[in-house]
Amino acid sequence: MNLNTRITMKFLLQIGLLLLAVWSIIGVALGFYFVSKRSSAAQTPGLDPAVLLKQMATATSVDGGRIQVSGRVLAEVKEGGGWIEILDDNGRAIYHFNLPRDVPKKYAPGLLVYDKLNPQTFGYQLSTWYGTVDHQSLTWLYGLPPSDSTRAHSHQPFLYIALLFGGSLCATIVAAYLFGRRMGAPVLHMMNWLQNLAAQSYTEPTDARGLPKSKRSANGELRRPYRMYRDVLATLDRLSTALQQSDADRQRLEQTREEWIAGITHDLRTPLSSVKGYADLCAAPDYAWTASEVREFGRVISEKATYIDGLIDDLGLTFRLRNHALPLQRKPENVTELVRHAVIDLVNHGQAEGKTVQFDSEAGETIYPLDAKWFTRAFDNLLNNALQHNPNGTTVSIDVQRMNIDGDRYSGVRIEIRDDGAGMDEDTVAHLFDRYFRGTNTAEHQVKGSGLGTAIAKQLIEAHGGHISVESTLGHGTTLVVELPPLHRGSL
Repeated sequence: MNLNTRITMKFLLQIGLLLLAVWSIIGVALGFYFVSKRSSAAQTPGLDPAVLLKQMATATSVDGGRIQVSGRVLAEVKEGGGWIEILDDNGRAIYHFNLPRDVPKKYAPGLLVYDKLNPQTFGYQLSTWYGTVDHQSLTWLYGLPPSDSTRAHSHQPFLYIALLFGGSLCATIVAAYLFGRRMGAPVLHMMNWLQNLAAQSYTEPTDARGLPKSKRSANGELRRPYRMYRDVLATLDRLSTALQQSDADRQRLEQTREEWIAGITHDLRTPLSSVKGYADLCAAPDYAWTASEVREFGRVISEKATYIDGLIDDLGLTFRLRNHALPLQRKPENVTELVRHAVIDLVNHGQAEGKTVQFDSEAGETIYPLDAKWFTRAFDNLLNNALQHNPNGTTVSIDVQRMNIDGDRYSGVRIEIRDDGAGMDEDTVAHLFDRYFRGTNTAEHQVKGSGLGTAIAKQLIEAHGGHISVESTLGHGTTLVVELPPLHRGSL
């Protein structure tokens, strides 16, 4: 027996026992009522009223306008403690026998029906018969005291009790089934949902239409039995979303880790081969190297070691960015000054040798919430890319502009890096921000770097909520555009 069946059976059993107990108490009480009523009723002899009335109708005759009833029938009436009346078609009594004083001798059209249907109010159990005697329409009334009315039905209390118990049992089964379906369905649905979560299936169980079983329609309206579990269903939905996101993050982390390992293995192999080769040359006992040769070997080894160190830093940074594990300490900064100082540092350290670098900004003080360290790193990577991949004589221009000025928000910022250098073809533009991609022959131009600079710059800019785009034509230069959107003050 599976979990769903066990829960359903247990719920049905509990509700069924409760209803059965209630109905049993009611049934026993009614049974005792009928039995006690029967035992206290007067046990007077006599015929069944219907049989007596039928005999009375055949034993009635009209002689000279006078009504006569057989003495045998009258004796039965008297023995039973009852009385009779015969009414004409106007409701007036034209004959009566043993009639109590409180019984009327004329009946309005509705009074006879009312008295018959309400014996407790009328005071007598009334039976009627209609027929024609000597072409005259007559109505026979036979009355008995209420205590005597059950005399002819003394066998029925036991039948009533049996019917009551049978009806109670059927009502209990139907009610238990309906309550089980109505109240148990949401519980079973939530149990199935939890089982799906345990099986790493993060969607709510659906019906034949493909809709969640708790929903009436695609607009999210809950079915009536599920509404009392609204909070629980909302919690399960949030849990499903959180687990799904956690699983996606874990898969992305695993993929990034594998890529990181594969990337660092690939990128370290070449410089390590150079380091190992020159180290083996220095250690070779068959050669006596001159001091200048040893210094050259040492220079190459140092250069490769520096490259390896930078490569490891870049790989670690891109790994953290891919997994949103790089916390940004953002605060209002003057973007114009940050860019200006970055340009000055690059020029002073010789990266712009043979090129012309121009900085221009009419924006003045441009305040925007940034992490100065990482934003400067992104800008350095982009500017280095423009300097390293262009021939001598290239002019590189940097321009900072303010956009969407609004007193209630930080205005947007647009930074352009333009050059009139070699430009790029369509394939290079399409893959410029891919990891390890270089659009030039690195051996021919002696381009340094890990191949991660533009990819890291793009990730850092997007981490600040910005966007980067590139336009380039082969032989006509390149334009890189960094845009930071307007922000409400205090939103960070």
